[in-house]
Amino acid sequence: MSETQMQTGRMDWVREYLKELPHCPLCHGRGATPLLELGPLRVWRCKDCRLMYLNPCLFPDEQKMIFSSPDFLTRVSEFFADYYQGETWNTPRTLAVYNGVMRELASLFPAKGKIVDIGCGRGAFLKAAKAGGWTASGVEPNFDDAEHLRRDHDIEVFQGDFFEAALPESGFDVVSMWDLIEHVPEPGDWVRRCAKLLRPGGALLLATPNHFSFLDFLAFTSYRLSFGNFSYALEKLYTVDHTLYLTQHTLRDLFERSGFTVVKTIKVNTDLSRYAMGPLFRGIAEGLLAVGGLMQLHNRVIMIAIK
Repeated sequence: MSETQMQTGRMDWVREYLKELPHCPLCHGRGATPLLELGPLRVWRCKDCRLMYLNPCLFPDEQKMIFSSPDFLTRVSEFFADYYQGETWNTPRTLAVYNGVMRELASLFPAKGKIVDIGCGRGAFLKAAKAGGWTASGVEPNFDDAEHLRRDHDIEVFQGDFFEAALPESGFDVVSMWDLIEHVPEPGDWVRRCAKLLRPGGALLLATPNHFSFLDFLAFTSYRLSFGNFSYALEKLYTVDHTLYLTQHTLRDLFERSGFTVVKTIKVNTDLSRYAMGPLFRGIAEGLLAVGGLMQLHNRVIMIAIK
């Protein structure tokens, strides 16, 4: 049995939760080229806008089910084994990234102002924003996380769905979404909803994996050289919880289609200390990320755009 066939068996459980997209999530084009087949997962590239995306994919209700279950999430990736252990996002390297982003935002908004983080989790970014002098608030579907921020950090959080949140239109200087946009099948709806929340001249910040990276290059090269028999590396990068596999180009395209002007792009590497992995794998991955950083082929991108 080949390595790819073993992957098919491991991921069979997800088939019943996948639903078909009728068109490209970004440009709504209906022409796409098959790019990858990893068991039940099929990755396509839009012929018009070049977005890579999963189809069929998890829709919002199925995403919520996956992320509300430690068992399901670990079946998606063993790296998520520590996902529910409290402050996994409150690490020195992640906080350094947050603080760097806050400096960029302060250069755009010297008087600071109001910031809302969508899908804020336990609020590591909001805590950094509040410490930096911003009036911080969030939207988070998880009741315990929302209550933690309200009770322990005096941060206002709407607990529930983003599109149902009673948030004031034109009420914020900054809207942020960290590691969220890649999960949604209609990203334009999310960006346009964010635009309504921003004051004129306000900024939208999106952070997401970058799939024009050194890791992606190595993963695709090993897959092609093995004639599709070695897919292990790709399985770590192209997972069922992600619907969109964005690059700098397609993320900028998403902003511009909704009337935003990109003013800052920050490239960083994943903070591996947040994830569960063995020391040997971690060491190899850290080395590859370092090489990618030297080549300016980081595996994460943070983009700030003005309304």
